[in-house]
Amino acid sequence: MLVENSEPCHRSIGSLYLQPGCNTVKDAEWERLMDNGYRRSVSKLIDAGILIVHESLKPTQALVAKTYDMELLEDWLSEAKGPLKGAIKKQISLLSDTEEKAS
Repeated sequence: MLVENSEPCHRSIGSLYLQPGCNTVKDAEWERLMDNGYRRSVSKLIDAGILIVHESLKPTQALVAKTYDMELLEDWLSEAKGPLKGAIKKQISLLSDTEEKAS
């Protein structure tokens, strides 16, 4: 599943570490967190719009623009076609340029 962290800061929930934008989370890991006492706090974050759970793993151009996970972007790129592929390449380029400038 994809979990979108809509805030510009990183967030940790138990052992789960979410960066801003979309994050891939294994269903088993998500359920383990919910079963270990985080269901109430996560529900409040979802209700507040801070976390958005996407059941589909198919990206859209809007999701790509919010994604900072290079590994996830590269996975999407391998299967993307058309305008979505261009959006993913643009995001990867943007992130690569940012990393180079920060070095």
